[in-house]
Amino acid sequence: MSEHHVVPIKTYVKTLLTLIFLTFVTVKIAEFDFGDLNVAVALFVAMIKASVVALFFMGLKWDKGFNAVILITSVIFMSIFFLFTLGDIETRA
Repeated sequence: MSEHHVVPIKTYVKTLLTLIFLTFVTVKIAEFDFGDLNVAVALFVAMIKASVVALFFMGLKWDKGFNAVILITSVIFMSIFFLFTLGDIETRA
């Protein structure tokens, strides 16, 4: 059996503050018009927030590497599906 990693409260507080800051960034980004890059910029910030949650709240930073590989592979395939969908939407009249 593997030992459970005990995360200090300080790490959770830093993670919470990071997520609050990134939420503020998301709101501020929504006020600007990036043209065709609106969706890409919003997804990039969302990806950073999801990574912070996966690494610290879900404990992937301290977990076995196999779980990180599964997560990264899932994100890659999801990104491919999004790119195909966005590509289809962009080519319509």
